Amino acid sequence: MIIFFKKFRDESVLNNLVNFGI
Repeated sequence: MIIFFKKFRDESVLNNLVNFGI
């Protein structure tokens, strides 16, 4: 479950980068 949370957090960071247009 910790791995799932980490995966979700990593994807969230990637989404934030996309939102910034990076």
